Amino acid sequence: ASASLPGAVMAAAASGPPFAVVPTEPGMTATYQLRDGRQMPMFGLGVYVSRPGAETYNAVKWALESGYRLVDTAMLYRNERSVGDAIRDSGIPRMDIWVTT
Repeated sequence: ASASLPGAVMAAAASGPPFAVVPTEPGMTATYQLRDGRQMPMFGLGVYVSRPGAETYNAVKWALESGYRLVDTAMLYRNERSVGDAIRDSGIPRMDIWVTT
């Protein structure tokens, strides 16, 4: 937390997200345990600067092959089709992959 944040915000940030239990030793496969019991990956691939097509497709494909299970994307990036194609072609069940925006 930054010293420029108001005290209440700093206190909330220091206590961690209110929606999850934060692991004590994060690693590549670390997850947050959400209050509903689901496990959400702490680390993921962001595709903000990835161009649509092979660049995004391969980045997502290789990230999933390497163990990532979270992809951060948005309609603004204009590469949704490439993200979706890589997820579909990965062979990993869709319910095991988090797509955030």
